[in-house]
Amino acid sequence: LARLSCAFKTENQTRQVVCDLGNPMKAGTQLVAGLRFSVHQQSEMDTSVKFDLQIQGSNLFDKVSPVVSYKVDLAVLAAVEIRGVSSPDHIFLPIPNWEYKENPETEEDVGPVVQHIYELRNNGPSSFSKAMLNLQWPYKYNNNTLLYILHYDIDGPMNCTSDMEINPLRIKVSSLQTTEKNDSVAGQGDRSHVVMKRDLALGEGDVHTLGCGIAQCLRIVCQVGRLDRGKSAILYVKSLLWTET
Repeated sequence: LARLSCAFKTENQTRQVVCDLGNPMKAGTQLVAGLRFSVHQQSEMDTSVKFDLQIQGSNLFDKVSPVVSYKVDLAVLAAVEIRGVSSPDHIFLPIPNWEYKENPETEEDVGPVVQHIYELRNNGPSSFSKAMLNLQWPYKYNNNTLLYILHYDIDGPMNCTSDMEINPLRIKVSSLQTTEKNDSVAGQGDRSHVVMKRDLALGEGDVHTLGCGIAQCLRIVCQVGRLDRGKSAILYVKSLLWTET
């Protein structure tokens, strides 16, 4: 590729890149050059970008060549990943000194706090303007409450709704958060876990996964707005493990 001297200018809202091809440019000369562009502020309706190329000479005759148009198709490539963490990641039952209350009013009356953090991250290279995060949450098992959601929060360009009422019993939410909201999912994922004797005694045959095929689930649907490369949208869900169940 030839190395060209180019200048960028704007005339009447038309952006131009003007490159010097050499003066004089001898007859029979051929140049191969490349220009690299970045595309900004494109809408979802834009599927291509058109470039108009024209050569202007200093001759007295035929100073301007015909315009040649070149169309480049656009493609949005965005590697999106979802990461999640639970705090705590283990709860051992029975809970010491816990007593059942028929009409619970506080978190302590129900059971231990379980907070989940879900991070949707755009690793690029492109930005995107629309996505959906669909969370199915096991809230009942055998018609008994399982994971009771107190509330959920969001951080980033995202709006969430649920198909069921959140905290219908009006359980008082403690001001002391088990997990700080600004904790990152990546930071939580590096936690070490101390192996206890009870862990070693738990075989694979003793594990029961209460997914939505067994438990009753509610849905939290989040509409994600524009997310640039390297940016995240985070959903925080604070719940209580219903100890009586």
